[in-house]
Amino acid sequence: MINPFTPSFGDLPPELIGRKGVLRDITEALLGPITDPFRAVLFTGARGTGKTVMLGEISDIGLKNGYIVVNVTAGKNLALDILNQLSERSNHLLDKKSRKVSGMNIGKFGITYVDEKQEELGFRTRLERLVEAINEKGSGVLITVDEVYKYAPGLEELSTAFQHFKQEKRNVALMLAGLPKNISDILEEDENIRNLTFLRRAIRETLGNVDIDQIEKGYDDIITPITGKVDKSIYG
Repeated sequence: MINPFTPSFGDLPPELIGRKGVLRDITEALLGPITDPFRAVLFTGARGTGKTVMLGEISDIGLKNGYIVVNVTAGKNLALDILNQLSERSNHLLDKKSRKVSGMNIGKFGITYVDEKQEELGFRTRLERLVEAINEKGSGVLITVDEVYKYAPGLEELSTAFQHFKQEKRNVALMLAGLPKNISDILEEDENIRNLTFLRRAIRETLGNVDIDQIEKGYDDIITPITGKVDKSIYG
């Protein structure tokens, strides 16, 4: 029998133990009212506690429920990656009306993104156009950002855009994950970075060690249907 709790390199484990509560809350949020607070969640925890695994599981939930899902890692190409993934993954809905971003220009008024037709638009404007078009086709948008940190290029713009999406009752959800120090930095007030305010109001989930009772139950739920019983001695 393949161990259902251990992933191979680069894969998600088939079973997650001790995370069903928050996954249930997020699933209900994606299927329920667009005002549900669990549509914006900040995951934090030490390395190895399952932050990336959680984002992967949430992405699968979104895909199974008809969302266009974008998964990125914070870095210098954060905004560009979001725009290109969203454009490519929604082409089947939008009849390829949305155009892939081919580059960006940095000027005195900020960064603009250029498509194949050389139309220059800011990140927020281009993202809003895509989200609006996808929503009009009946699909939601789920964005996950891993390894997030305070000064990640594009994070302020993403936070601002998401705040406007909420005000406009758009069908969107945003999930972010980062190390405790990085999440703490984001939550701190900073007069130089004012556009992270919305993220500071997001639901915060700290992933720690899984309780031993939850581990035992996880094994019971998997093994019992196969063997009919569990030898409790395996728990020590």
